[in-house]
Amino acid sequence: MVLGLMAVLAIIFALAWLSKRFNLNMPGSSSNMKLLSAMSVGQKEKIMLVEVEGETMLLGVTPHQINLLKAFDTGSVTPESEQDNGRKGEFATRMQALLKAEVSPNG
Repeated sequence: MVLGLMAVLAIIFALAWLSKRFNLNMPGSSSNMKLLSAMSVGQKEKIMLVEVEGETMLLGVTPHQINLLKAFDTGSVTPESEQDNGRKGEFATRMQALLKAEVSPNG
């Protein structure tokens, strides 16, 4: 009896570990949030470019607070897969392109 209970508990813990390890989403828990890019600006501070339900936002993240630094129009930010260089972590390049687009006299 006890051996059966231990086996069931071991299976539950193994499935939970596998779910976390391989980032398996449970059915019905779709996420509308995507991390586009992130850059560390201090020991515990980051700047993150995220897309939530089609809206792109630049966030300042600290251990105690998250601040919205800038919200961008949909389509003013291109995903990494569509960029020319295709490398991950090109935060500075993406930020410069966004700032140029915001300052351009045509826009």
